[in-house]
Amino acid sequence: MNWNSQTVTVVCSMVLAVSALGVMVQSGFAEINSDIRALHTRVNEVESGLRQEIRAIENRLDGVENRIDGIENRLDSIENRLDGIENRLTRIEVHLFGVEPEAALAPYAGGLPDQLAANACMSLEAAPNFRVTASKDSPAAYVLWTIFSGKAA
Repeated sequence: MNWNSQTVTVVCSMVLAVSALGVMVQSGFAEINSDIRALHTRVNEVESGLRQEIRAIENRLDGVENRIDGIENRLDSIENRLDGIENRLTRIEVHLFGVEPEAALAPYAGGLPDQLAANACMSLEAAPNFRVTASKDSPAAYVLWTIFSGKAA
């Protein structure tokens, strides 16, 4: 092959062009790699922040669950106290009427006779730890009593 100056110039120009292209490609890859690393860093930061937020939400939910458990416990306690009050009222009614209240009051489904209501009021007023209040308008139809055991139940 015959190399003349023009051929050498063209070959050298092509070598320089390919070399410059290689430098540009290498620079582009370095830039892409830098961008990828920056994205990885940002993804890790966001992921870490999300984990913290999730932990904070889980902690708040635990607090809410604990409060709900506390409320349920208080409701159970109130229910137990109400059951105790109901049992005491049933014992009082059995004492007053001599039988379970439903059986004693069955004949009076339309209302208590005045004399029965008056007897109940007098019995309760005489008993310690009880206070009776009767409606002034209709003592037979409306008798309230409040149970005391040192304090209002």
